[in-house]
Parts: sequence; C-alpha cells; structure tokens
Amino acid sequence: MDKERKASVSVIIPFYSHADWLEEALDSVLLQTLPAYEIIVINDGSKEDLSKLIEKYKDSVTFLQQRNQGAAAARNLGIENASGDIVAFLDSDDLWEPTKLEIQVGEMEKNKYIWSASAYKTFGWGKSEYIRPYCSKNLCWEHLYNTARIATPAVAVYRSALEKNRFAVDMKNGQDTFLWFKLANLYRLGVIGEPLVRVRKRENSTYRNTNLWIKTRAILWEKMSVTCELILPRRFLTKTAYRIVSFVYKRMLCSKCNFIDKLLFIVSWGLFKIDEFFLRIKEPNIIG
Repeated sequence: MDKERKASVSVIIPFYSHADWLEEALDSVLLQTLPAYEIIVINDGSKEDLSKLIEKYKDSVTFLQQRNQGAAAARNLGIENASGDIVAFLDSDDLWEPTKLEIQVGEMEKNKYIWSASAYKTFGWGKSEYIRPYCSKNLCWEHLYNTARIATPAVAVYRSALEKNRFAVDMKNGQDTFLWFKLANLYRLGVIGEPLVRVRKRENSTYRNTNLWIKTRAILWEKMSVTCELILPRRFLTKTAYRIVSFVYKRMLCSKCNFIDKLLFIVSWGLFKIDEFFLRIKEPNIIG
C-alpha cells in the first residue's frame, strides 16, 4: 500500500425504515473531511419508497437490495461488495461527525490497528450520554465479555480481517456484539476517545429491554459454550453471570418469568457490574 495515501474506506449502511433518517446519515458521510471511497446502502426488504433518495445520491451511493433478512445479512452483503481497504459501519438512523473518518483512519494507520472504535454520544430519547469503549494494550475480549461498550457506527475494520469474520445471521439481536467478540479474540482494539459518532436512542432501544438483554447474553453464551465460536470467559463472576442468564432464558422459552426468574436476572446483572468494578480496580486505565 502506498504510504503517502490514506487507506480507502467503504461505508456500509443497512436500511429498513425511516428514509428521512437515512438521508441525514448519508449527508453526514458525504460531509466527511476524508471522503469515503464508496458508500453502500443495503435495502433490507423495506417497504418504503427510496426512489427519490436513489435519484438524489445516484452519483455517490450504491444501493443494493435484498429480501428482509435482518441487519446482519445486510451488512454481510455490504462487506461482500466492498472494495475499500477499510470497512466502516453506519446505521441508517445514526450520524457521523465531519472528522470521523479522518481521525479514525489516521489513528488506525499510525498505530497499525486492525480494527478500532471511537467513543460516541447518544441523542434522541432520554438524556444524552457519552460512552467510551474499553482500551487495552493487549487483546480486550475479557473486558468486552463483561460489558460491550461499542456502537456499530463507531467501528472501522480492515476488510482483510472480515474475510473469515462476519456478522452472525442466526442472531436477531447481538450480531454486532458477536463480531466484536470474535475480533477482540484476534486483534487489539484501537480506541479513539473523541466522540466521533452520534447514536440515536429510541424509547424501545434494545439495551433498555430486559428480555432482549437476556436473550442476547444467552445466545452469546451458547456460542461460547456449545458452538465454541468464542473463547469462554476466564473471569469467574462473568462466566457465572452468563450461565445464570442462559438458565433464565431457557425458562422464558417455556413459560412466563416468575419471581425467581426475575430475581435471578437481578443477580446476573449484579455479577456483571461487580466484575466490572473489579476490572476497574485491577486495570483503571482500561475502562472508559
């Protein structure tokens, strides 16, 4: 690769609803101080009419179409069609700050990061938050297993690292977290502390839904313990918390949760938090 040129970036945006938000997202990409090499929007079987947007951005955006299969399959299709050195992900309801690609690509090239994630701010429903991912001198999978503080629109990955690592199409929720876990097993995560992304928060956001939180953690545990697609956590409290969540989820599939199940959920959530507290004591500079 020519050292004098910046790595080229393919931007991948899955879309299903809110064409007006997609337009805002596309504008935030087109306003980047480091222009994207290509922008790929994957229409995941949406019923909304995108003809006006396709016409408006016909010279700068590639629109692909698939039957409704979910965000994971849409992003994977984008990866298959990408040709840039680096793949950057953006959700159709989120926004990038104008210097996002310039700063992130610069940090990746300077520090030889295979993948990186920036801090981000939330907007929309509720109070705005500033969230920074974990930072580690080595692999960071143990820390991410405890609490994944990575937003998909804040991630950029060298395309070569995605040849054998893709989003899990069998997971309706947590597919992105699964991929971050896999990458964290293999490569050091480069963290940019500056919030370069604005993530839209909705009232029904996944992370606010207890049942979805349980389901996602339970499926991740299955991928660790049954399919062996991920390394098992070494930390006792984190491993125990995953086991409890998996147990509660199996009961949820059979019947409605009772008082005991709700209590077990609280216990598992508490174990994750306690172990995060111990991580902060052990490595105070790692958690953002």
